[in-house]
Amino acid sequence: MENEQEEGRYIRGACRFCGQMKIVPWSLTQEEADEKATEACDCDDAEWDRKLKERIRKAKEALNSVFGPGAADYGQKPVSERVMLFLQEAACLMAEGYVDNVQTDIPGTCRAKLADTGKGSIKIKRTETTVRSLES
Repeated sequence: MENEQEEGRYIRGACRFCGQMKIVPWSLTQEEADEKATEACDCDDAEWDRKLKERIRKAKEALNSVFGPGAADYGQKPVSERVMLFLQEAACLMAEGYVDNVQTDIPGTCRAKLADTGKGSIKIKRTETTVRSLES
């Protein structure tokens, strides 16, 4: 009975950038309502925020494919969780415009390079070098 009464009820959420109010479902907390309102807002800052989140999402997806569990699909060893967190943070800093590129050697595994393309995307590169030498 109580759930039936809550259906169809709404609360207001406010865009965290411009304060524009949006109607959202009753079941959300105020914080969630404000986030939903921000996601739906058409102000410039909210639009920039959506693009930033999408850029970060795509970079993390690519990182998982190249350095995380997806690396095994290409016969490569996934990096440690701590290294993955570092690479994800580097991608976030890049998406936010704090750095243009990051390159690091991961001992015993590979070299990682992340670079801002200048076209709204982040290029992710993994380099592994195998050297075999014999002397007789």
